[in-house]
Amino acid sequence: MYSIVLVCLAVVLPAAQAGIFGSSCVEVPANLCAIVYDESNCGGWKLEIPKAARGKSTRMDWPWYASFWYRNDIESISVRKGCTFTGWDDHGFDGKSISIAAGGRRDKRINTKEDEYDDLHEDIESLECRC
Repeated sequence: MYSIVLVCLAVVLPAAQAGIFGSSCVEVPANLCAIVYDESNCGGWKLEIPKAARGKSTRMDWPWYASFWYRNDIESISVRKGCTFTGWDDHGFDGKSISIAAGGRRDKRINTKEDEYDDLHEDIESLECRC
């Protein structure tokens, strides 16, 4: 009986840690400023936002006719520790915006469905990320 329980735990625990039963978020690598995802809890497609040179920022702008794959479809964002992500609801870095600052010790992960960020849930058309 105990061996069956141990075998089940040996199979289930690694799967849970891999994100099958919950968030599939990973630590943002050192060469990136942030990672944005199509679904809540870091699911679906992902777009890696590279770090720019010190003192600079990475900016991406998606007008209505371009990059339909990414624009207006971001549901979760992971920001690297020490970096700040800002997203706007209009191309050209205009309109309503949200900023997510990750402190110096940990990455910060948010879902755009959360009350604080729901104004831009699946409505980000331009973004900037600075470390």
